Amino acid sequence: WVDSEPGKGATFNVGLPVIEAPTTADDGHADDGAVTPRGSEMVLLVEDNDLVRGLARATLIRSGYRVVEARNGEEALAMAAANLRQISLLLTDVVMPVMGGRELAMRLASWRPGLKIIFTSGYVDDPVVRQGLPEGGAVFLQKPFTPVELGQLVREVLDAAQTVS
Repeated sequence: WVDSEPGKGATFNVGLPVIEAPTTADDGHADDGAVTPRGSEMVLLVEDNDLVRGLARATLIRSGYRVVEARNGEEALAMAAANLRQISLLLTDVVMPVMGGRELAMRLASWRPGLKIIFTSGYVDDPVVRQGLPEGGAVFLQKPFTPVELGQLVREVLDAAQTVS
């Protein structure tokens, strides 16, 4: 409800439903009862948006993964150089400043053949995104995505035999 008077401002009253039984964030279940797959592999997370990166990191850590994160491709190359043998999956935004996800993925795949890669973007109609994904084994996750979608796709890609070529 909103009460407003000229020169006096407005008062907003918001009614929220009562939750009878709180859910725990780390019980491995989504709100709809779906089980989020778990793992222990290391994921290199590359995302220029701090909020999206933080949510993805929290989701991955809650699912048991070890996470190394970077804000752009250049930072990711430095992180990868220090952790290359342990990194099992690259989760990268396609469109980023400094170095985009496609260039990053191609460079890392040349350093580490067989590296699993998931590309993300909210700009699916952008020509950079459509032309920026390698053909073949590229896996794409459109933003916005839910923690369950992210967790399930990460597990599927890690368990699959496909790689970006």
